[in-house]
Amino acid sequence: MAKVTKQSENPLEANALDRLTEARRWKENTRILDFKEAYFFLAPWRQRQISSLTSPNLTPMLDQPELYTDLGFLITSDLITEITNTYMPESQLWCERKAGEGFEEVFDEIKDDVKKQDQKIFSAIKSSNFYSELPKALNPDLVIAGAGLWIHRRQAHLPVECLAVPMREMEINLGPNGEIDDRFVVRYSYNKYVRALLGDDVWNKISAELRGKIESKPTDRTVIA
Repeated sequence: MAKVTKQSENPLEANALDRLTEARRWKENTRILDFKEAYFFLAPWRQRQISSLTSPNLTPMLDQPELYTDLGFLITSDLITEITNTYMPESQLWCERKAGEGFEEVFDEIKDDVKKQDQKIFSAIKSSNFYSELPKALNPDLVIAGAGLWIHRRQAHLPVECLAVPMREMEINLGPNGEIDDRFVVRYSYNKYVRALLGDDVWNKISAELRGKIESKPTDRTVIA
C-alpha cells in the first residue's frame, strides 16, 4: 500500500505529522474500546474499525445476531431525526448572520445586503448534497462523540460538495486549554481515486516516483491524511 503521508524534512509538514500522531494517541489510548462498543449497540451494521492506523475491513461485520436489543439504534435514529428537524430543517433558513459586539450601528447599514446574501448561502446549501450526506455523518457518531462533515468546492463552477467523515477517519487533538484544536481526516482510498480526492494542485506537488506507483496499481489502496 502506497502512503502519501511520510516523514518530511519540511518543518511545517513534520509539525503536522507530529500533531497527527498526537491526535491518534488520544483516540487509541483513551476511547477506542468505548467507541467500538457503542458502535455495536447503536449501529451494528457499520464498520467498527475505528483506528485510522489500519486499513478498514472490506467485509461486513456478521455479529449482529449477538445483539439482543434494537433499542440503541432505534433511539439513535429518532434522536438524529429530531436534531436535524429542530436545528437544520431543510425547509427553513436555520441560521443568520448578526452584528458582532460593538458593531451594531455599522451592521444596520448593511443588514439588508447581509439578509440577501444569507438567502444565497442557503440556496447553495440546497443545491449541494448537504441534506443527503448529513444523516450519514450524524448517525451514530454524533451520539457517541462527535460528527464530521467535509465541505468544499472542487471547481468554482460546480456545486458545493459535502462528504461525511466517519469516526475511523477523524483524528482530533486538544489545544492548550483543553479545547478542540487540530482536526485531521485520514482516508484509505483506491489509487484510482487519489488524484480526484487530492485535487491537481496537491497531486502535482507529489514526487513523480510516488505518482507513478499510485497510478500503476489502480486497485490498490493508499492512505491519505
